[in-house]
Amino acid sequence: MKMTSPLLAAAAACVVVASPLRAADEKPAPPPAVAPAKEAPAPEKPKTDEKSPADFSKLDKTIAYAVEALEKKDFEGFFRNLTDPDTLKDMADQGHPVETLVKQVDAEVARQLLDAFHAVKDVKPKMEEDGNKATYVIPEDVVKEKKLRAGTLVFERIENHWYLTN
Repeated sequence: MKMTSPLLAAAAACVVVASPLRAADEKPAPPPAVAPAKEAPAPEKPKTDEKSPADFSKLDKTIAYAVEALEKKDFEGFFRNLTDPDTLKDMADQGHPVETLVKQVDAEVARQLLDAFHAVKDVKPKMEEDGNKATYVIPEDVVKEKKLRAGTLVFERIENHWYLTN
């Protein structure tokens, strides 16, 4: 028999079928409440060193901060402020948090970093057209004399903050 009345169709949908697990006069349990879907929390970005008064929107101030941090052996502040947050997060996700980097900085690495920053603090960088990438070329004689591993320091501006990229 074909039901043509919407009222009959609604009534048929409400019929409770007896189940061997419950009495015939027992009403079925209401469906479990479904909690509204929660938004996934935003990935936590590693924070910069809030104690630093440095102005990272200017290259010369960023370099001055780097020199000061290295001289004070504040390697954690150096990495937190000069490594972009996405890179720090990726490294932490791979099991290499900032604290691990800090432990790997020996006297030789610290000396090389400090010598490299001293060598470029009065040098004008080569800027990319968009103004968001700056490359400082360390004079070749300094690289040889100080036995530096790299001949450049490369910075990239992300959200008005200069980060060391090499």
